[in-house]
Amino acid sequence: MMILEEISKLNDEELEKYVETRVEQLEEEAITNYGGIPIIGYNIGYNPIPLDITGKKDVTDLNIECRIKYNDFIPLYSEIVYRTNTDDKKFLISNSGGYYYVDDCDYILEFCKQIKNSNIENIYDLVDEIYNYIDSYFGVLPKTSREQQHRMINSSENTYYDPVNEHVFSDFKGAGSALCSEVAIIVQNILSFMGYNPVYVIGRLGYSGEEKTTLHAFNVVEIEDEETNEPFTYLIDCACYVEIYDINQKIIGKTGYIAQFDMSLDDTLFEMFINDNGLEYNNYDYIFINRMFGLVKSEKRRYIIDMYDKKSYQEEYEEENKYVKVYTNNNNI
Repeated sequence: MMILEEISKLNDEELEKYVETRVEQLEEEAITNYGGIPIIGYNIGYNPIPLDITGKKDVTDLNIECRIKYNDFIPLYSEIVYRTNTDDKKFLISNSGGYYYVDDCDYILEFCKQIKNSNIENIYDLVDEIYNYIDSYFGVLPKTSREQQHRMINSSENTYYDPVNEHVFSDFKGAGSALCSEVAIIVQNILSFMGYNPVYVIGRLGYSGEEKTTLHAFNVVEIEDEETNEPFTYLIDCACYVEIYDINQKIIGKTGYIAQFDMSLDDTLFEMFINDNGLEYNNYDYIFINRMFGLVKSEKRRYIIDMYDKKSYQEEYEEENKYVKVYTNNNNI
């Protein structure tokens, strides 16, 4: 929480400069680690992108790298692919306009101003503040869908939808159309800014007793216990939130969902990969009586990360304890 302590001592002008400098540093590190501007989402194979905000126009690239697990700050101009479509006749997978570029990090300064004088003692307090900020940033669902907002138009000359040149992250602000991938971006960058090392994950969410799962983006971060130095991994889901009730069972608020696993981050992600049912954790709401406490529901949440070749992944993990790049397609997050 050292960064929280630092920003609490700064006036508005100093805070603005501090945020600007730190964001620039995080962006440079992320671009260096990734080897360029990141592309995050599903492997789309065929990539028609007319938007030009980086100074050069992207062209079709059949070898494009697209990550479903991303470990750094998400810098400006990163591309987020949230939807793919398949043309079975021509064997093409395209992003079909279901993408946007990150064009805004101003929310970090806004968030810092919001929490500057807050009493944040642990990750639960921080996630609660992040959730409240996200709720106000994006607006209340539903107003319009992302697909409606991006006006994906079927082209008679091509097999994919020909999107307009207006796909940027800031369009979601106040529009009420943001879903899990957008929510997880803000969580990822705020946690990174605060000195944590989170992972942005595109996987699936399901519930015990149900075979059906839905595509879902969430964040995972490892934090050491201050007393024992043992690692704990926290899965943070501010898109699929939990509700807060008073003693009369009236909803009085919402906050982000947190699952705590007594293992390292690498082991946690590996279990999500290798197990067909992913990792299970209690689903719960909160009741507020003097201080909040959890009310566990009957079903559990299941967080899963898809991959094609689990055997090769397991061999890679056991040999180097590192993750190979994996891809998936044909879905909407």
